[in-house]
Amino acid sequence: MSTPKGEEPPDEDEPRRPNLAALIAIVALFAGAYWVFNLLEQHREIQNCVASGRRDCIEIAPPSGRTP
Repeated sequence: MSTPKGEEPPDEDEPRRPNLAALIAIVALFAGAYWVFNLLEQHREIQNCVASGRRDCIEIAPPSGRTP
């Protein structure tokens, strides 16, 4: 199939870029959602622990020994 003079045939790489950008965006959204859900799960576990009356729900780091 010939193209009229002055027009270039469509580039084969053009459809790949938007598809790759969309794939990267979708992966980033899933990674962000996974992180948020894990964070919410941790907070829910801490709230349940505190609500049950326990006092050792969060591990507190010991003092570093430095004087301010």
